Amino acid sequence: MQMIKGWALCLLVYPFLACTNLKPVQLFSEEALKGLDQFHELDYGFTTSCLGDCTFERISHYSIERNIQCNCSDYEKADSLVSDLYQTLINYWDGLYRLSSSELIRYQLDMPAASLAGAGWNQLDPEQLNAYQKLSEMGINAAAGKYRRKKLVRYMNEADPHISLISEKLTFVLEKNLLGILDIQEESWYMYYKTQVLDASLNTIEKELAAERYYQLKDNAARIRKKTLLLVRILHHLSETHHLFTAEDMNINGDIFKDGVRSLANDLNELHYALEQLKQ
Repeated sequence: MQMIKGWALCLLVYPFLACTNLKPVQLFSEEALKGLDQFHELDYGFTTSCLGDCTFERISHYSIERNIQCNCSDYEKADSLVSDLYQTLINYWDGLYRLSSSELIRYQLDMPAASLAGAGWNQLDPEQLNAYQKLSEMGINAAAGKYRRKKLVRYMNEADPHISLISEKLTFVLEKNLLGILDIQEESWYMYYKTQVLDASLNTIEKELAAERYYQLKDNAARIRKKTLLLVRILHHLSETHHLFTAEDMNINGDIFKDGVRSLANDLNELHYALEQLKQ
């Protein structure tokens, strides 16, 4: 009798919750936000690579200028694309966190889709642009109250294909485009410093300094590559786990969901630790 009264009270006071415990979803979104926060550790981007190339070109020609003029506008657009896609994912997970907690939904998604034109080779295709727009609209609807906690599962289900497309695009840009540029830079360093150490007009000390500088650049590039690939793994892991959790037979209060959240937390902690080690 007491249990029946408890259920009745729950349904009267919180009819939209149907007495469902949303803590597992809240923990899931918390872990996702912590994982995405690691992107702040990536201190390399398209504009950084462009400015580095611009400076290296002056150095290799022994050119000294008061003000270096570097045309990096396309690279800035590429960085803007990465930032917009990343922020869209953050906004979704933030919305999921707030919908699964008692916090009010108060955030804005006011990035114009037009800003995603990007640099030619880095542009979104129509399907990816549509995914960005849809996910942004969902975040706005959550902020406006059109989604409530009773619709949380629907929120996740509707978002899943868009999460997948945006994550796929972002991982491609980071892994193929950004690291592809880094590969080209490394080849340029190799050719230049190899020429330096073979130059008969340079003395031993000058050649040692050239070799030292080359290996410093290589070491930094290796650190950047490891960071980027770890971030790609975080993106992929979150996307795959989100897809798994939106299966038709998934119960957000079931053991599979709870075990999945714990497993995700453990995996992300390992990736976070690996990123921390790169700071040493």
